[in-house]
Amino acid sequence: MKKIIGTGIVSLILVGCGNQGNQSTVDKGAPAESEEQSSGTATITFNIDDQLYSIDEDELNQEVEWTEEVTVLEVMQNQFDAVDNEGFITSIEGYEQLESKQAYWLFDINGESSTVGAGDYVLEDGDEILWNLETNQSDE
Repeated sequence: MKKIIGTGIVSLILVGCGNQGNQSTVDKGAPAESEEQSSGTATITFNIDDQLYSIDEDELNQEVEWTEEVTVLEVMQNQFDAVDNEGFITSIEGYEQLESKQAYWLFDINGESSTVGAGDYVLEDGDEILWNLETNQSDE
């Protein structure tokens, strides 16, 4: 009886060791997803309502590069004079959002409205970020 129990324990140990060996071999061959997206370029453009500020947006537009994982907020703070409140941009290059006119900095990612704050979106190579500062109010 002791021989059967001993053989069973040895078998379990060998099976457990065998699975660990196979698992580590597979993991070593697969690059981590974050390593694949650690560098790239993105285009940052602007659309500012003329009722708010008279500016040539082309003067602000830039193509940016990064060499490690970075959020839109981090790029904005590194490349522009950008101010945020809890990950949401409130001012870029001195152009502040105007609550009195219901004008807020919002951004699109590759043509789609962002559903997260600038501090939550990690840039991917080739992204096109469009910053909008617009109001729905008419001139009064």
